[in-house]
Amino acid sequence: MPSHTKIHEAYLLKSESVMNDASFIALNNANSLLYKSKIVNRLAEMEKLNDNFKSLDSKLRGTTENCIRISGELLQIGLKRKDCYDGFADDLIMFAAFEQYMKSYLLRKGYVVHVIDRNKSLTTALANKQNKKPIHINDLTDCTVFKMNSIDATTLLSTKYLELLNPSSNVIEGLDNLKSRRNRTHFDAKISSISYYEPCFFETFQFIKMSIEQDVECYINQIAH
Repeated sequence: MPSHTKIHEAYLLKSESVMNDASFIALNNANSLLYKSKIVNRLAEMEKLNDNFKSLDSKLRGTTENCIRISGELLQIGLKRKDCYDGFADDLIMFAAFEQYMKSYLLRKGYVVHVIDRNKSLTTALANKQNKKPIHINDLTDCTVFKMNSIDATTLLSTKYLELLNPSSNVIEGLDNLKSRRNRTHFDAKISSISYYEPCFFETFQFIKMSIEQDVECYINQIAH
């Protein structure tokens, strides 16, 4: 893995090889994180359970008959969902995987992933723009200075950054929800007690999974040829 300093130099030298090396490491990290989650291979099962839960919950709200039986079935579905999705751990892992993937993608496309130091750079213009839009290496000057830390999650989820991946509105909403759940994990005991999950929940996890897997497959194919 190229050091932060080497990547900083690569930005200014426009060294695609160093940036591609760093991109691959970030992609590998994303892929490793992806398969540490419980939900990644059980999305279809989780979605089916969710549909069943929603259907039974609707029946329960619409009748006073068979309440005990329906409540028991809802409880069983809830227990099965816990086998598919560990709210605390999976949210942390999947969002971390997305962050690594996004930085891998940015590097591969020639964009800067390190924070531009507004205090040490000759001009603050690029630093001021970085929170709102990706900065390409072609836009840098020789006097641009970078910090050791990379851009944060809020920046990665901003409109101009996400536009590079062309996600659906559901995915954009889902990523923002995922970030919010991740931020609440230490304080919100009810995070995994949602009655049922909206479509953006599943679409977002599927988007992260497919994005990472497709890029890994492309890299393997490049190596093979």
